[in-house]
Amino acid sequence: MKKILLLLILLNFHAKGQNAVLLEHASIIDGTGKSLQKEYNVLIVADSIHAILKEGEAVPISDYQSVDLTGKYLLPGLFDAHVHFATNPSGGDKLELVEERLSLMLKNGVTGVRDMAGDTRQLAFLARQTLLDEIEAPDLYFSALMAGPAFFDDPRTKSSGQGVIPGHVPWMKGITDETDIVRAVAEAKGTGAAGIKIYADLPGHLAKKVIEEAHRQDFLVWAHAALIPGMPSDLVAAGIDGVSHATLLAWEAAVVKPENGKQRYNDTELSIENEGFKTVIEIML
Repeated sequence: MKKILLLLILLNFHAKGQNAVLLEHASIIDGTGKSLQKEYNVLIVADSIHAILKEGEAVPISDYQSVDLTGKYLLPGLFDAHVHFATNPSGGDKLELVEERLSLMLKNGVTGVRDMAGDTRQLAFLARQTLLDEIEAPDLYFSALMAGPAFFDDPRTKSSGQGVIPGHVPWMKGITDETDIVRAVAEAKGTGAAGIKIYADLPGHLAKKVIEEAHRQDFLVWAHAALIPGMPSDLVAAGIDGVSHATLLAWEAAVVKPENGKQRYNDTELSIENEGFKTVIEIML
C-alpha cells in the first residue's frame, strides 16, 4: 500500500519557509465515497487548501513550489476519536512520552485526536500546544468525565486526579440526584474540554439531565454505549452526541440488567428478539 505523502510534504515545505506549494499529478480520495479522482493538482497556500484543480486548469498564483505526486494519493487528515493521553501523567503518560506518541500519529496522517477522559490539567496544556503548533502533533480535543460516585474507586481516577479527590473536581465529577447539574456542566466546560464523557454507575435519568443541560450550554456529550445501570436506550432517547464501544449496545437485550458499572463486562444471557434492542439500533441508524 502506497504511503500518503501530503502531511510529510507540508511539514518539509513549511520547514523551508515557503508560502505556496502545488501538489501535481495527484490521485485524490476525498472521503465522501466518490470514486478515486485522478490527475489533479492541489494548491496549498499558508497552511490551507487554496484550490483543487483538474490537470490543465490555470493555477491562480504564479509564485509557488511544485511537488510531483505521480503515483501517490491524497486524502483528508485522519481523526482518532478515542485516545487516552493523561490517565497517569506522573507515570505512563508523562509529557515527553505523550509528545512522542502525538508526533508519531501526525507523521502517519492523523491530524486530530479526541481524548476520552484523563487529567485535564495536562490535556489543556497539550491542547494549547497543538493549537499553536508548538509541538509536532495532531490537534487535540479532550473530555471532562462524569459518572456515578461508585466509579471513583477505580485506580485510573486516582492517577488522573493526583493531589485532589476524584469525583469532586471539575474534570471528574460524581453525579447524584443532589448534584447541581448546571454548575457541574459549567465547571466541566471551564476546564477547556470540548465535551463531557458520561461513564459508569450512572442511571438513565441522571444521564438525561446531564445531556440536556450540556446541550443547553452548547456543549457536547459522549458516552460508552451503556453506562450501567443506564442503558443504551436511555442515551439514545436523551440525544447523546456519540457513543463508544458498540459491543455494549448488547446490554439493551440483556435478560437480566446489571445493577452497577463493575458488571458492565460480565457475561449475561441476551435476547436477540428484544424489541427494545431493535428499536435502539433502528433509531441510531
